[in-house]
Order: sequence, then C-alpha cells, then structure tokens
Amino acid sequence: MSPAKVGWHPLNSPNQAFPQQARLLWGEEGNTRIASAYDAARALIKALEMQLKPSREGMQKTLSSPDFSAGGATGTIQFNWPNNGDRKNPPSDLVHIVECPKEQFGLAFVPVKYPTAAAAGLKCD
Repeated sequence: MSPAKVGWHPLNSPNQAFPQQARLLWGEEGNTRIASAYDAARALIKALEMQLKPSREGMQKTLSSPDFSAGGATGTIQFNWPNNGDRKNPPSDLVHIVECPKEQFGLAFVPVKYPTAAAAGLKCD
C-alpha cells in the first residue's frame, strides 16, 4: 500500500510539547483534527491578545495582517492574504500502515521515515 498524506502526526510534530501535553490530558497524543482545532484556538487567542479593544472587525484585520503569526501544534500559523485567506504552508506528513496487534484493528499509521512499528517507538508486542 502506498503512503497517504495526513495533516499532522504526533511523531513528526514541530511542537513536541503538544503530543506530550495531549497524552497527559487525554491519554493519547492526539490526531490531525485535535491538532488543527488547537491551532485554530491558538490563532484566535493570539489575535485577541494583539487587540486593545477586541471586535469582529479587529479579529479579521489582525488575522489578515501579513505580520500575523502564531505558534501551534503543527508549527507556525500564518495566512495567505490578500489571496484566498488559506493557511500558508499547511502542515502535511506522509504516513504508511504498519502491523501493531495492540492497536485498534491491529494496524497503526506511522510516518514513512519509520519502516516498522518498533522503529516508530510503538509497543506492539
């Protein structure tokens, strides 16, 4: 099976503190959806902190500023303005499936740089 692209994987997280903190909170390192939600919250918090008197218009102006950036689980968060407003350099990671009997369905996704579950540090025995 060929590799698949995902938005984020805890083993390749640019912010290694995030998967560790997620494990303490939820008992797992998280997934792409959790990392994306965290990044969205971090961007909004940073935009709020940058305003003296926060407003919807101020949020839009702050988030669309070329100077705006915030740190998140997936790295630096910036947006493409005035183009389309999408995230600059969206995170992506290539993963493949490896056997791991202790995981759900006996399989796990790991970054392609790890050929086996053991190489990725998973406890599958």
